[in-house]
Amino acid sequence: MSASINLRDVEEIINSLVKKGVEYAVALYPFFFSFDEERYRNVVETIRSAFGEDVAEKVYREITEAFKNINFMTEVIVKNEKIYLRDYLQRYILKEDMKRIILNEIENRFNRMSEEDRKILSIASALINVLKRKSYSGMYIDYPSYRIGGISVSSTEIFSRLVSSILRYEISDVRRFFYKYILGFQGDYSSRRYYTHALEIYPFAIPYIEKLASKIFDYIKIPDKSKIRSILEEMYQRGEYIKIALIDHSLEAGRSESQFLSYFSGLTFKQLCKEVVIENMFNDCFVNPLVYEEIREAIKDLYNKALDDLIKIFREIFERQGYRVGCANDHCAFARPGARPIHVFFYPWPKSPPYYVLEEIPGAVKSVVMQGIPTQLILQTDSLRSYGEKGYLWFFIERDKILIVSNTYKHEDHYELLRILKDHFFIETIGSVPKELEESLTSLLTKPAALTQPVSPPQISPIKRFGGRDLLEDIVASVLYSLGFTVKVDHKIVGKAGTEIEVDVWGEKYVGDIRFIVYASCKNWDKPVEISIVREEFGRILQLPLIPHVRVIVAPSFTEPAKKEAIADGFVVIETGERAVEDNMNRIYKNVYDKLNKLFIGVAPKWMQELAERARKVAEEIRKIGEELEKIAGTPS
Repeated sequence: MSASINLRDVEEIINSLVKKGVEYAVALYPFFFSFDEERYRNVVETIRSAFGEDVAEKVYREITEAFKNINFMTEVIVKNEKIYLRDYLQRYILKEDMKRIILNEIENRFNRMSEEDRKILSIASALINVLKRKSYSGMYIDYPSYRIGGISVSSTEIFSRLVSSILRYEISDVRRFFYKYILGFQGDYSSRRYYTHALEIYPFAIPYIEKLASKIFDYIKIPDKSKIRSILEEMYQRGEYIKIALIDHSLEAGRSESQFLSYFSGLTFKQLCKEVVIENMFNDCFVNPLVYEEIREAIKDLYNKALDDLIKIFREIFERQGYRVGCANDHCAFARPGARPIHVFFYPWPKSPPYYVLEEIPGAVKSVVMQGIPTQLILQTDSLRSYGEKGYLWFFIERDKILIVSNTYKHEDHYELLRILKDHFFIETIGSVPKELEESLTSLLTKPAALTQPVSPPQISPIKRFGGRDLLEDIVASVLYSLGFTVKVDHKIVGKAGTEIEVDVWGEKYVGDIRFIVYASCKNWDKPVEISIVREEFGRILQLPLIPHVRVIVAPSFTEPAKKEAIADGFVVIETGERAVEDNMNRIYKNVYDKLNKLFIGVAPKWMQELAERARKVAEEIRKIGEELEKIAGTPS
């Protein structure tokens, strides 16, 4: 032992403090395991959660007073080993009699725990159990911890948000539940660059973590592998590419922001994270660690299948044109004698292509094909600009429509590619259209194709399946989706009175910084809608926390009083004339689309209306010219 420090005297100080109560025993851990600058906060916040504010201040004050004349960095000799006094005391408070005092208190608190707190701790403990064996972006769990040989959870601000994402409500700091019931302690510390928020759990308290974790299935239903695959595949089939893309991004990069996905969707990354929720699987851009591996495997398999299906479409088109096709991973090369080779990179849902893919490929025509239709903001993304500068033409594809990014088009490189694709897709553009692209599209789409029999564009229904309880809901949702809205069916909203209101179809679109909202009620009934139903819908709207900009009610028919009342209440009334079934759904879609499209064009500026009308007249003229050419050529229309 050291001549300047009598270890027995220091041990007696600890023993006398512990005799005052278990709160002193608990406080000694953060006291000895903290550096000077964090000691007060670590001790007080630990004890405050477990024993209250007044006790926390009192305990810290008395412990500090007891050790005021002792330098913890004094060297002492114990069993012929020279160590710092601080290190010796950290070992001393882990001895059996100290552990027993804390364990007895944990047992009492564990048995008195409220059911809601048990749920929170069960979820948090289950996450700890999983994450102590594997890595998770932004989360670090040290087990056994270098400090006390228990469990150390760093980045607990992310841990709290992760627990909140599963609970579906916010827990600001999940550590306080561990302080209160498991008597863990706060172990925050700082370095030159970082401040680390840490939770320390005693090794002797780990059995309680195991007990809590084992109860996870009492509180949440964890989907099995087949259910996860089914949910993701249904989302893909409904064309929810941005949702799939966000999950994929979160698997790869944690919760790091993606400029590409934000610009693609027209939402900030924060808004996008709030939009995509799959219960017990994905929320707030966190993949549930309890099913992380299952989701990652399902996404990988879905990506590969979707990629194969997308490549197959293009392979068949080019093979009919006499091209030989070679593909590897997400890249295909199309070649035939006398023609420039065409290289295409495929992405079955939105994602920022990696820069290492950006190749010169001398002498080749180059393109990127990505599934999903973006907003105009996509033109601002770095990856699109970089690929465009290297000569890659960007296509966005959805069903039978291709959207060309106009500022990536170069006539001498890409005209032949458009010529091949124009017989199989409806071609549109995004961005201002340069003259050479406008001339190319005009020549491709108005040339006397009737002299040679064209391949008809595939007849694919515009109706997506959004999981509506009734077909009419999916039809109306598909119309709003086609008009650029983000849509939800059977959407639940907490009203002003605190009760839950279910909306058949809810559409949102950002116009600048304004969130434009459409409310749609769908009554796919055999009988006419009565006036009482209209009044009920109007009352529901008034109970919403925010009033939609447009309210729509769609039904086969209305009684005359109901129709008048709906119009007086500001509803857009759409009568389909027939109940929606599989055989007539495309006809009803067109009916609803025409009415809503005219409505939104009607409220557009006058110059935009005139432009749309001129486009309509030009299209009509082109159609007539085509019919005349067919008559001249003797080709049936």
